[in-house]
Amino acid sequence: IPRSQILNILTAANRTNDTAEATAAEFHQHLSNLLRNVKTSAVFDNSYYLHLSSAFFFRLGLSPFSSFTNEATELYAMHMFYLDFRGDPSGSLETLNRWAALNTLGAIDRVFSHPVPATTAAVLTNSIYFKGAWETPFSSQYTVPGKFKYNDTDSVDVQFMRGQFSLKYAESHRLGCRLVRIPYKHGQAAMYAILPDTGDLYNIHQFATGLSLDDFTELADSARTTSVTLIMPKMRLAQNFSIRKALSLLQKQVEPQFEEERFSSNSHQNSTDEGELACCSSNCSENCQAFCTSEDRDVNSDE
Repeated sequence: IPRSQILNILTAANRTNDTAEATAAEFHQHLSNLLRNVKTSAVFDNSYYLHLSSAFFFRLGLSPFSSFTNEATELYAMHMFYLDFRGDPSGSLETLNRWAALNTLGAIDRVFSHPVPATTAAVLTNSIYFKGAWETPFSSQYTVPGKFKYNDTDSVDVQFMRGQFSLKYAESHRLGCRLVRIPYKHGQAAMYAILPDTGDLYNIHQFATGLSLDDFTELADSARTTSVTLIMPKMRLAQNFSIRKALSLLQKQVEPQFEEERFSSNSHQNSTDEGELACCSSNCSENCQAFCTSEDRDVNSDE
């Protein structure tokens, strides 16, 4: 992917190249500072424990650009490892799962149940471990069993925590939901709970997909402190996210100009004298290869 395309995605399309370069650098620096400040706040006031970690597991023999590894390490404290996915699949699997267990204090002890494909070039891992105490804890004496419905007809038996609290609360008829902010100790962190009250109440994924960041921000900003009767089930949440759609959209944005730039680049780099034919593929015909330069013949068409 050309650097210009990455900059166009990260920055406004109508900016000059110099501005885009500066903005991308500022973006990464601001994000780096934000992550550092979040972790520092947790250490100073002991209101919660937060552990963030990132790592790249590269295929043995792969050589990423030093500029990339240096910036990833300096800005995001990312660790770099090399694994033999092809020669030692079981050992690679164990290393990946052990990394997850160590960086989530055992909360996630397995991210892969089978070895990754031998052709894998790299695995990017990110972990976020958070543990905090409520500003106003639920009292165990008010915890009672009850039925939790997860569709129109079915339910499960769970323990419900109950309490009367002074919390920030908001309603939105436009979005068809209610929001409550539940702070952790010292108020440096909070959990937001959003409850749909219109439409298909059990299709949470559909509701969440239609809720934009601007919608959430507007709803959270409109919240006002009031007395709230809060009833919440004890729960364990799990979520799978697919980045395939995001990567597909990225590919569609990148490919057109990438092809144009590659064609333009090849036109200049592979300009030939009269009677000479330039080739950019190692699997071209025998007659074509007779005219290829040695550099062209070394190009791997699979890369």
